[in-house]
Amino acid sequence: MKPFTIVRVAAVMVILIAVLCGAVAAADESVQFDYDIFRQGETLAVWLDVTPVLDQRRMEDLLAGLAVRITVDCRLEKPRWPLPARALTSGQWVATVTRRLTEDAYYLQVAGRSAVKYKFDNQLELSDFLADSLVFPVAATAGLRRAEKIRLSLTLVCNSLNPNILSENSLPPDQSGGGPEVFDRLFALFNEAVGLGADTYRIVSPLFDPAALPDMSR
Repeated sequence: MKPFTIVRVAAVMVILIAVLCGAVAAADESVQFDYDIFRQGETLAVWLDVTPVLDQRRMEDLLAGLAVRITVDCRLEKPRWPLPARALTSGQWVATVTRRLTEDAYYLQVAGRSAVKYKFDNQLELSDFLADSLVFPVAATAGLRRAEKIRLSLTLVCNSLNPNILSENSLPPDQSGGGPEVFDRLFALFNEAVGLGADTYRIVSPLFDPAALPDMSR
């Protein structure tokens, strides 16, 4: 391998490591999220305000034409000290925000057990919806034991990406001849797919008894 190529490989590796380290460091425990756990008939549900993840950097990405994806991993757990918590149920939802520059409109698509799509005329409407209206069904209450103390664990991952990635998979062309252009293309694809890293947040609720939660369907 030529010295120039070795330098390029090292540079790309350093950048990727820095991005990954930045993603870990971005798990800022000081960020506070509002949420509420309740019953909707026979279903345990959680309302979550995800607006803290849309900081200035993410909004600038939206204004620049990138999409912002918020992945929510949800787990109901039963602590077993000193053993790791036992997962009772899990689910994942993905909220993707895009802005069409030609319309100056915002779109939100939420995918999980089903998919829905919304359109907003301005950023204020989008923020109000994200703060007030995201409710995720977590589990059927029939599958949970009565008087059992459990907790809710949420992991939020937010990243920016090229909106074209949402509809097609971009793969690097066949450049078996090697050369520095290979690493330029790989880094470009990495940057298109995940921006400059993801922000990760963790929310763990206090222990609660599902049977004692209010039923908001009444």
